[in-house]
Amino acid sequence: MERGGTRPYQSLVGTDSTPSLAASIMTRKHYLRGVRVVALVEAAKAGLVLLAGCGLLALLHRDFQELAEQWILRHPPDRSRSANP
Repeated sequence: MERGGTRPYQSLVGTDSTPSLAASIMTRKHYLRGVRVVALVEAAKAGLVLLAGCGLLALLHRDFQELAEQWILRHPPDRSRSANP
């Protein structure tokens, strides 16, 4: 069976050089359905990655804010070094 051709689903039709119209249409429908399923799975994976990234970013932001507050409480500003005497 020769692979290649102008259409990616052409090798699925069969070894005949002129497959029947019904077989060609059914094969094309199945091929397109498979492509759509793969596209939906990849889109769902991308959505999960974006949600996870946003969640990590929110968690990271909250931790940095808490860390900064703790640092300021432990190291209060030196009033003698202020710009306005």
